[in-house]
Amino acid sequence: MKVCLALLLAGAAILGGCGRKDAAVQPLRLAAASSFRPVAEQIGALVQHECGVPLQFSSGSSGSLAVQVLHGAPYDVLIAAGEDVPERLARARRVHASASIGQSPLVLYAPAGIARHWDVLALARPRVAPYGAAAKQALVHMAGRPGWPGPARRVYGQSAAQAFSLAASGAAQAALAPLSLVRAAGADPAQWRAIPADWYKQVPTRALLLNARPAARCLMDVLQGRALDPVLHQAGYQRP
Repeated sequence: MKVCLALLLAGAAILGGCGRKDAAVQPLRLAAASSFRPVAEQIGALVQHECGVPLQFSSGSSGSLAVQVLHGAPYDVLIAAGEDVPERLARARRVHASASIGQSPLVLYAPAGIARHWDVLALARPRVAPYGAAAKQALVHMAGRPGWPGPARRVYGQSAAQAFSLAASGAAQAALAPLSLVRAAGADPAQWRAIPADWYKQVPTRALLLNARPAARCLMDVLQGRALDPVLHQAGYQRP
């Protein structure tokens, strides 16, 4: 009996050790607003170095990612644009901690160059994408202003990235999109123009800790650390 018990305990210890090893190498799951995707694509090596685990990320509009979280998507950290998603997830008690990352300004992007009029203008859908709501506000101020384009037919993407892609692909002649996406595409300065900051409600970007495991807290530290500053600056983000 003692021998059997010893073997059972040894087997349990081995299985327990295997479980700890699997947990240690479990990838970090980052959900990023599409405006933050250019940064998320560049930080895998930094996260691996600092936290010792690989990084996996998904991107989409902040609103759609929030719905996924509320339905049980197993993300460790969510990068959300705007204020509504952080507040909604905090009310639902899904957030362990949060931190400000910065913000990427809204710009008017036109691959063929800034003009006075376009037939088709792309923007993100305001209901699910904070940059879409910002674009809608900016259009009110833009209307009738000298030097700014006149009315155009609007087409909508489900995220800021989709709106940008509509212009980049030629499906629209211009788009209202965050500077981060314009910089990531290597756009020439003649292809974009900053929207005055008082024409729209600024779109802050926040990191939300959804899982309290140590690796996820490490990722939060990386996102707040100064080692990320060059990547954020290159992408057009302004730190708080």
